[in-house]
Amino acid sequence: MSEDQPFERWSASICPVCFRRIPMRIYEEDGVIYLEKTCPEHGKFEDVYWGDAEYFKWFERNWNTAEYMGRGLKNPHTQIARGCPFDCGLCPQHKTHTILGIIDVTNRCNMACPICFAYAGAVDYVYEPSYAQIVDMIRLFRANSPWPANALQFSGGEPTLRNDLPDLVREAKKAGIEHVEVNTNGIRLAEDIDYYKRLLDAG
Repeated sequence: MSEDQPFERWSASICPVCFRRIPMRIYEEDGVIYLEKTCPEHGKFEDVYWGDAEYFKWFERNWNTAEYMGRGLKNPHTQIARGCPFDCGLCPQHKTHTILGIIDVTNRCNMACPICFAYAGAVDYVYEPSYAQIVDMIRLFRANSPWPANALQFSGGEPTLRNDLPDLVREAKKAGIEHVEVNTNGIRLAEDIDYYKRLLDAG
């Protein structure tokens, strides 16, 4: 495809209603890159993929090349059974390693933002892995070969609702994670200075 031609490519996606695997068209129109897919049962879905088509095409030309293409992990964590996107996890087809691992430590929150899909009030159940489960997740990130994960974000929900979050930060640092983030609205940090200091001291 020449640089002055509108971009078009086909890939695969899923229906957001029934999760059936369906073809997806990636195309350019009026300087914007769109995704378009049609489920035989639930109809057509369309959304903006990149707001700037020229930047998207620059990225495709300069980064989506063999020089920068990942080679995957030597120890993938999921085997291929149904194909992408159903075999969630780092499967043998996954070409990149974990740049920033994200662990949702709870879906509880001390706010109720109407646009949020990630808190318990939106889904009507509480998701909160145990301390031991989260430590296992951290170890799994670090076991990636040949590139162990070196950055981790604790997210949610609101992760600071967990009283053991400072200890989990300490576990991450002990496992060899150099960069640890907490994705927080900051309310508890502003209201509970002792908790804030515990997090800071943990690393």
